[in-house]
Amino acid sequence: MDKQDQIMSMLQSIIETQDKQGKTLETHGQMLEELGQILTALRAGQEHPKVELDDLKSATAKKLDDIKEQMSDQSASIAILKEDVWSSKVDIHRIKTTMGINNLFAVYLVGTSNKHV
Repeated sequence: MDKQDQIMSMLQSIIETQDKQGKTLETHGQMLEELGQILTALRAGQEHPKVELDDLKSATAKKLDDIKEQMSDQSASIAILKEDVWSSKVDIHRIKTTMGINNLFAVYLVGTSNKHV
């Protein structure tokens, strides 16, 4: 019976070891499940900023295109204004030249009219 008691003792030891390992496995399984939930939450949390960033990139690109278009329109307007200003300067120069001649004539008339007085 001595060998039978030894075998029973060994079997009891093996069962106790298996129970401890089973509890450890259950604990590890629970931790893995919790970590899986945390990872799922992190992924979901990363998606929201990613979507916001993509939206910001899209909005920025659209605004940049609008600004480029406005700059192009303004460049065309500036070119037109340059032509108008140059044309106006030419007209002003002609008018000044004409007035200068007329002013000389007016000065002559004023000067001659003072002599008559």
